[in-house]
Amino acid sequence: MEIEEITKGLKVRRVADVCGISVQAVYKWEKVGVIPPEHVLAICEEAQWKVSPHDLRPDIYPHPSDGMPHDLRSDVFGKLQEAA
Repeated sequence: MEIEEITKGLKVRRVADVCGISVQAVYKWEKVGVIPPEHVLAICEEAQWKVSPHDLRPDIYPHPSDGMPHDLRSDVFGKLQEAA
């Protein structure tokens, strides 16, 4: 898992700054393949919701609109209906 790919282009340094952690910690996430739950929403917000909490941690956010701001939930629901 590469952070820049998962976060839709956010650079490792930016993810580290947003989360208040070191770049090395972000690289550790890549190695382990899991983003800690306490950082998921901050990353999504910084990525301007181009990536959803469900994309980052489907185990914690099982529905595609879980964790999304209320005003964006209808967009996610609409995309799901189009795909069906």
